[in-house]
Amino acid sequence: MLVNAAGVSPSQAPIKAILKVDLYGTAVLLEEVGKVIAPGGVGVTISSQSCWRMPALTAEQGEKLATTPTEELLSLDFLQPENIRDTLHAYQMAKRCNEKRVTAQAVEWGKRGARLNDIAPGIIVTPLALDEFNGPRGDFYKNMFAKCPAGRPGAADEAANVAELLMSDKGAFITGSTFLIDGGATASYFYGPLRPEKGMIFPPLSQKSGRVAGAFRWLCRFFYSNPLLAFCLDRLHTEEEVDEVAEPYNSENSAGNVERFSQHQEKADGHQQRHGHQDAGLGLRGHARFLHE
Repeated sequence: MLVNAAGVSPSQAPIKAILKVDLYGTAVLLEEVGKVIAPGGVGVTISSQSCWRMPALTAEQGEKLATTPTEELLSLDFLQPENIRDTLHAYQMAKRCNEKRVTAQAVEWGKRGARLNDIAPGIIVTPLALDEFNGPRGDFYKNMFAKCPAGRPGAADEAANVAELLMSDKGAFITGSTFLIDGGATASYFYGPLRPEKGMIFPPLSQKSGRVAGAFRWLCRFFYSNPLLAFCLDRLHTEEEVDEVAEPYNSENSAGNVERFSQHQEKADGHQQRHGHQDAGLGLRGHARFLHE
């Protein structure tokens, strides 16, 4: 079995690192695991609803993301720095590639009697989300889950529930697919209150945020040049920081958010007690560690 949830976000790394980790790294993993996966095996990789907001690729670009030999992916012309607008664009392109690679690799996995699918989550309360909430586009993301039909961010156990379905016998006829679980944020982006003004594709940065983002990218170029250091930096969030994100955001817009999170925590704690996940823990904090690791 494979569950691939590794990755860096637009506020965590520069363009080059995002493409290497999120795009190339995932492609390598899917290809190599696909060579040895046992009959009856199953894999799930995590992309993002963010790529669903990116303008459509051409048919040629889509096919290249899906089928280009892995070692040649980063040489594609439309992935070169001059064609990548910013770290968000790099992230969206990487996640679009994840979905394309899953579709193509599902064919190869099928030859070995195995299945492969993708989950495209919306805003899920994890350490990665914490960086985005505190990053230059933080207000955009908070507004996104406040105005999505669900009216809240998701809990990690909700993403895990979909993974459980896909990896169980109940999902035996599902392969090569992407499942969007974002509380309706994408629906609202195209047909609701999150719909951008005409001509605006990417969330804008304020002048102050733009300066902060520039400084942040400069720091990332140093820190993320060392993969081990980058890995350690991603794990520095405390449980208290994750809980701080989970509880108060947009309580004025949705008074039931705190109660909902408490219910998710109780449900996840019960699951933990029943199934003995003592180390990972399947609460909001534990799931953040489990999926992030």
